[in-house]
Amino acid sequence: MTNILARGAEDHRQKVIDEGVIKKFSGLIDSTNVSIAKVAVLGLVNIVSDENEEQIKEVTEEGLAKLIGLLDSGVDVCVTSSLQILVAAKVYIKLRLGIHASLLCHIKRLLSMKEPHHLDKISKCSVLLCGILDADNPPIQIALDLDLVPRVVELLGSTEDESIRITLEHVVINLLDGTAKQVDDAFMNKQLDTLVKYEGLLPVLVSLVECQDNKFADKAISIVGNIAGMNDQYQNSLLHWGVVIPLLRVLQAPNATLATMEVASSALSTCCRGRKLDNFSTSKEALIVLTKLLVSDHETVVKNSSWAVFHILDSLKYDCTEECDEISKVMSIGFVKALLKLIPNAPHHVQEPVLKSLRLISSRGDACIKALSLRNGISRLSKTLSSSHEKNQELATLTISNIISGNRDRLQTVNLLGPVMCLVDL
Repeated sequence: MTNILARGAEDHRQKVIDEGVIKKFSGLIDSTNVSIAKVAVLGLVNIVSDENEEQIKEVTEEGLAKLIGLLDSGVDVCVTSSLQILVAAKVYIKLRLGIHASLLCHIKRLLSMKEPHHLDKISKCSVLLCGILDADNPPIQIALDLDLVPRVVELLGSTEDESIRITLEHVVINLLDGTAKQVDDAFMNKQLDTLVKYEGLLPVLVSLVECQDNKFADKAISIVGNIAGMNDQYQNSLLHWGVVIPLLRVLQAPNATLATMEVASSALSTCCRGRKLDNFSTSKEALIVLTKLLVSDHETVVKNSSWAVFHILDSLKYDCTEECDEISKVMSIGFVKALLKLIPNAPHHVQEPVLKSLRLISSRGDACIKALSLRNGISRLSKTLSSSHEKNQELATLTISNIISGNRDRLQTVNLLGPVMCLVDL
């Protein structure tokens, strides 16, 4: 039968398969007779290696468990053949929770093999691991208990095989993304805390932000934003590994999709919230990129960019002495003009970060107030006073107040009748 399956005509092969040979071979896999087990597993390889869905379904959970047990055999062809079948059945394996623990245990052992002739096994184990962790309820905790992650990170840093490297990068994404699928928030936080502490995991995530596969990169960027938003420690760790510069490069890419722009601008805003960037030049570069995004036609990108501008401006040092004042050194970039153009016509949720930024600018000294005055800031802000959105009214009022109080010497050059009447109405 094995010869027919390997070299026979297709109609002969199908006849043997129709007679239920898959289940019969599956029953012989764990035979104490090594020769019989070897023939059985080679027969299965010839049937299911092409990932025929109907044929794979016939390999029962009991049959899969036997194949997993065969990974511990000393017969190399049995191990390799079992892995080949398990890879073909990976879609069904991730649904069968009862076999995850034993399979992950074998995967860890096989991934630890460092001899060149084991490369094929490592490749297949990587594919299997990636498939298991892509489940709706991935066995993250089992992987953590087995201490599997350090080996994945180590292998990522040492392998020269591009296929293995790409697969393991997907493993990292599935690990981090899988924690978000946990129902229990406390359990999720515990798992993520463990993952983030593994040396080398976050640098891998940061490197994947610029992956050539747009869909995969978007997922990595989304995870960056989610992790940064969970607590200060994770946010600091991502900033430490230099996540801002790759995000800025993504936002400047000429072929970036709208989905990428939205997720990257959101991640950048979250990473910058309440934190000072590693150096002033990074902040300045970020403001240059974000200023261009403020004139985007896409509302979500504009909103995210406005929040990012606010967070970065809020982190810059303000000092009455010009040489120490970081705010005055970025005023020439042009974000003031871009921000003012967004009021009063932008949606309320876009105007809020815009007005927060303008209010902050208006409190940073004469140079900033002058920049607002020269760009007709009071006139534009006064139009926001008639808004029905109370938060935005408050921000606009405070900003106008700062401009007026800091601009007393030039009040005659500013038409205050409109804004004063609006303030009286308020």
